[in-house]
Amino acid sequence: NLALDVDKLSGGQNPIMIATLAAAYAEAGRFPEAVGTIQRALQLATAQNNGPQITTFQMELGMYQAGTPLHAGVPASSGQQQKP
Repeated sequence: NLALDVDKLSGGQNPIMIATLAAAYAEAGRFPEAVGTIQRALQLATAQNNGPQITTFQMELGMYQAGTPLHAGVPASSGQQQKP
């Protein structure tokens, strides 16, 4: 898994890379792993006092807890296609 490799290469200290790994888990239907991983990203963002990341990761956490992959929450007006 490329996202897992990138997370390892970053030393597990880059919240964006961790969030990417969480999104990959959710996309694969592995929601327990997605929840645990995004919680780790949220902890790092909180420790770094990064308000925008905290807000984003909290939203993603709620999606993964609800069993929703990240792409399903992308608004249609963003220019990205949604899957049915």
